[in-house]
Amino acid sequence: MGSFTGVVVEREGHSNNIKLKGNNRLILFLVQSFPWVLGRSRCDKCKRELRWFDNIPLISFILLRGKCRFCDAAIPFRYFVVELLMGFTFVWGYLNLTSLASPTLGQISPISPIFNSANLFGSLSAYPLLLLFTIFVFLWALASITLVDFRFGLIPDGILLASGLIVLLIRIFLVVQGDPWLNSMVMPFFWAFVSSFFFAFLILITKGKGMGWGDVKLVFWMGLWLGWQILIALWLAFLTGAVAGIILILYRRKKWGQTLPFGPFLAWGTLVSAFAGDYLVSHILPKLFP
Repeated sequence: MGSFTGVVVEREGHSNNIKLKGNNRLILFLVQSFPWVLGRSRCDKCKRELRWFDNIPLISFILLRGKCRFCDAAIPFRYFVVELLMGFTFVWGYLNLTSLASPTLGQISPISPIFNSANLFGSLSAYPLLLLFTIFVFLWALASITLVDFRFGLIPDGILLASGLIVLLIRIFLVVQGDPWLNSMVMPFFWAFVSSFFFAFLILITKGKGMGWGDVKLVFWMGLWLGWQILIALWLAFLTGAVAGIILILYRRKKWGQTLPFGPFLAWGTLVSAFAGDYLVSHILPKLFP
């Protein structure tokens, strides 16, 4: 998944440059939204198609000494970093899942109680394999969104659509299995619409300073995953974004009035809210606001 994520990030960042013959806008939209399904990976310099054994995460980069097999062009080190981080992320998600059945492993991660919470992941605790798949999709989507926005300054439609469709199907599955329709379907859509309308209103009154319409789509996506816990995610996103902005201004990395990609902060808030939202509400917030 780490190698795939690196490909997704690079192709999403250049998806707007894709041109097709003809005027079929639907096909163009699909190709630009899902550029990571088009063909195999190629060297950025010589354009030679990479062999399967040159795409083994981490190992291929080390064996090739960070160079293309064909032209010796340097492979960007960011691919290695993304693969390493995604590996750690997925191991972390797996350990959280195994903590359901193993108190010993549960001690490794202090946030394992989320699987007993009243959110999407808690509802899936009775279906371990589906829960593991859901966690992996969720983490992959957040990592990809963060990297694309940080590197290219855009929110990738394809990732939102693909992972959004998956979470919708998962929620339908829960309803079929007997979960209340109100909690599993109605409320997530309610919070998705309310939050995205709020962001759209902010963009209109600020004339797009600091946020864009991609953030509106991302917030809607967050609502589908989090439900009411999106309130925690947005609070964390605005808080950490403000702190990061102040620090960058103090260290003269940014000037007053310059913007930061807000997607990474929204993704961070989503991650914390999903895996520790109940803990924040019951333990942290009462101490901050007694």
